[in-house]
Amino acid sequence: MKLKIENYDTLKSEFCWGSVNWRINLIEETHTQYHFELKNNTGKVIDIQLERDQVSGNNLSDYQYEIWCWSSYQPSGKPLREFIYYHQVKDKRLFSSVITTMIKKWTNV
Repeated sequence: MKLKIENYDTLKSEFCWGSVNWRINLIEETHTQYHFELKNNTGKVIDIQLERDQVSGNNLSDYQYEIWCWSSYQPSGKPLREFIYYHQVKDKRLFSSVITTMIKKWTNV
């Protein structure tokens, strides 16, 4: 099942985290992924990529998708890669939690 986020462009106004004020700056959709560019008030940028094709799951089990996080301001750091479930993407509160966790993990690398 190819992931489809309805009205994904409205996510820009949904998320803002922490004292450094991370915000979604740009959202792009391609055939294979969603790309989120997040920027903080100090000008640092983090890129998060959500693959649209599932890596596991079927009608009997929850679909799982890959999510990646990387940034050019930490060029020596390897991208973080995790797996999230379909329900974590479809629920804005849960998706916000996923993004927040990725930012925290990346900024603590």
